[in-house]
Amino acid sequence: MEHKRFNKLADKRGFWLLKSTEDTFAKTVIPHLPPWLETYHLTLATFLWIGFILLGGYLSIQNIHYLWLMSFGVFAQAITDRLDGEVGRYRNTGLIKWGFYMDHFLDYLFLCAIVISYWFLTPYEYKYILFVVLAISAAYFVHVILYFGATGQLELAKEGFGPSEFRVLVIIINTMLIFLDRIIFVPLLLIFFGLNIFYLVINIYRAQKKIWDIDMKLKHQHQKTSHNPRS
Repeated sequence: MEHKRFNKLADKRGFWLLKSTEDTFAKTVIPHLPPWLETYHLTLATFLWIGFILLGGYLSIQNIHYLWLMSFGVFAQAITDRLDGEVGRYRNTGLIKWGFYMDHFLDYLFLCAIVISYWFLTPYEYKYILFVVLAISAAYFVHVILYFGATGQLELAKEGFGPSEFRVLVIIINTMLIFLDRIIFVPLLLIFFGLNIFYLVINIYRAQKKIWDIDMKLKHQHQKTSHNPRS
């Protein structure tokens, strides 16, 4: 019973632009996956994709076309990350809490790998911005988990933008760097930095307002019950 309740609460909520495409892909692919490929294999595959991302970022110092390797790692992680939970539910593997913990921990390592990879391309005088970007991104992870703890809702997407759209954005940035010039990376970094702050502030403001309303509603219900003990 506890697992069912946790599984229900841990469902990813929110709307993101690629959601319907992802759902169709998962429903089509999962029945045809080999029996030996389990949910935990897909979850732990993120370690492999992180390796591709870091290697691609490092090698791109000498040849910018190695960003294709980084983009491949981002794309592959999007696939395994989308399928791991669905495979677990489809086969009733039972690794609900383990999957919740490892999935989100590895998502954070995945984000760190992207920031580190861009570190190799960033001019020295702008490298500090990446530390701030990582700190803000970590704050978003903290916000999501705390919001889940306070409301029981795991909302990973807002206004149509979620983890999948973030991965697409990274691949687009890499493609622009390959076909244009790496000199555009600094303006792109500054734009991403500003949007990251704006998005985080908006989400925190809305979250705290909703949690405030929940607290006030519970308070009024408690007061009403206290004044009417027989009801």
